[in-house]
Amino acid sequence: MAFKTAASSLRGCRDSYSTYDIQSADRQRFDQAFGRYADYTADEIVRITYGRNAIYEAAPSQEENIYNGPDMTM
Repeated sequence: MAFKTAASSLRGCRDSYSTYDIQSADRQRFDQAFGRYADYTADEIVRITYGRNAIYEAAPSQEENIYNGPDMTM
């Protein structure tokens, strides 16, 4: 799920991040999908963008590579 949040809410190392800083429409979608009092963790963040630039992108997990099968490119 993609959503916009305040950059200040992602500062620091925390166990979880609150949905308080997510924009209203995005927070409603988040609440419908995960429940009203759900938070998210740093491990669940896949990509952070600023404008059109990706400033953080998580490495693909080992599990995803297993399901994709062997690389057959030459």
